[in-house]
Amino acid sequence: MNVMLALFLFLLLARFGGFVAERARLPVSVGEMMAGVLIAMAASNFGDSVPFLPAIIKDEFVAAAADIAVFFLVLLAGIELEPREIAQASGKALWIALGGVLVPLVGGVWLAWEWLPMGPEHHSQALVTGVVLSITALPVVVKVLTDFNKLRSSAGEMVITAALFDDIIGLVLIALLLAIVETGGLPAPADLGLMALKVAAFFTITMLLGVHVYPRVQKGLKLMKASAIEFSALVTAALGYGWLAETMGLHWVIGAFMAGLYFEKSRVGGRSYTEILAIVNTMVQGVLGPLFFLSMGLYVDIGAAGDMPALLVGLLVFALLSKIVGAGVPALFLGFNPRDAVIIGTGMAARGVVGLVVLGIAVDAGVFNGAGDNPAGTPLLTALVLVSVLTTALTPLLLQLVLRKNQTRG
Repeated sequence: MNVMLALFLFLLLARFGGFVAERARLPVSVGEMMAGVLIAMAASNFGDSVPFLPAIIKDEFVAAAADIAVFFLVLLAGIELEPREIAQASGKALWIALGGVLVPLVGGVWLAWEWLPMGPEHHSQALVTGVVLSITALPVVVKVLTDFNKLRSSAGEMVITAALFDDIIGLVLIALLLAIVETGGLPAPADLGLMALKVAAFFTITMLLGVHVYPRVQKGLKLMKASAIEFSALVTAALGYGWLAETMGLHWVIGAFMAGLYFEKSRVGGRSYTEILAIVNTMVQGVLGPLFFLSMGLYVDIGAAGDMPALLVGLLVFALLSKIVGAGVPALFLGFNPRDAVIIGTGMAARGVVGLVVLGIAVDAGVFNGAGDNPAGTPLLTALVLVSVLTTALTPLLLQLVLRKNQTRG
C-alpha cells in the first residue's frame, strides 16, 4: 500500500470537504470530518472490490500522522495562550470542569445501567459509558475555537483550561476504570495517593523548567537568529514534556500543551514568538488540522448505527446536554453571561480522540466482548464510538449557531 498516495488523497479530500463546508456557510472542520465519513462508507461498501480503501484506514503510518496532528494542535494552543491567563482562569475553570465531568459521568452510568441488558460485564459497561461521556477532547476544542477565532476570548480561555482539567480528571477515571475491571474493586488509597503525587510532580517540574530553564536556553538560541533552530528546540521540549507526562501516568497531549504554554513572547522575545507561531499555525491550519478531522470521520460506521438506535440517540442527546448543563451552569454562577456560559458548555461537548482512546482501553480489557451472555457489548461499543465522533462534528455546528444568534441580536 502506497502511504504517500493515501496521505495525498486524505489531504486532497479534507481540503475539498472544508471548501465545500465553507461555501455552505458551515464550519470547515465539519466538511473535513465528512470527507473521512465518506471514505469509511466507501471502504465498507466497496472494500472487497477496492481493497486499497480499508487498507489505508487501518494503516499504522496514517494513524501516526493523526497523532502528529494532535501533537501540533495542542502545541499551538499552548503557544497562543498565556500562563498568567491560564493561572487566573484556573480557579473558575476547576469548578466548570467538575460540573462538566460529574453530570455526564453520573448520568451516563445511570443510563447505561438502566438501558443495557444484564450480563457479566454490565457494571463495567455502565462505568465505561460514564467515563466516555465525562471527558473533553482538548485537541478538538483547540481546533474548533481556533476556527471561530475564539481561542483568546475569555470564554475560549475558560474552555481550554477546563478541558485541561477534564483531561487530567479523565486520566484518573481511566486508571480507576482499569483497576475496577481487573480487580473488581476500587484501588487502594495508597495507589490513589501515588497517582495524585505524580500529577503534582509533573506540573511542578514543567513549571520550573518553563520558568527558569527554557528562557536561558532560548536566550542562547536567539543569538543565532535562526527560526529553524528555535523551532527544533520547541518541538524537542514538547517531546520531552510528553515523555515526562507518560512517565507520570498522564497522556502525552498534556506535555505538548505545557511546552507550548511557556513559549511566551515575554520570555522568548517578539521576533522568535511571531516567527514560530506563524510556522506552527501554518502547519496546523494547512495540513495537520484537516488530516486530524478527516481521521476522526474514519471511525464512523453508519451501518452499525441501527443495532440499538434508541441507545445511540439517547446517549448522543445526553452527551451534548450534559456538557452544556454541567459546564454551563457553573459558568453562570461564576459570573459569565448566558451566551458565554452556553459557549463554554458547548465547547466542551466534543469527546473526539480521547473518547476513542478510552474505548480502546476498555476493548483491550474485555469490556465489550459481545458473545454469549454479553449481548450488549458490540452495540454499545458502536454507539459510544459514534457518540465520540458525532459530538466532535456537532460541536462546531452548535457553536456557530450560538455565535450567529449573538451577531443577529447585535
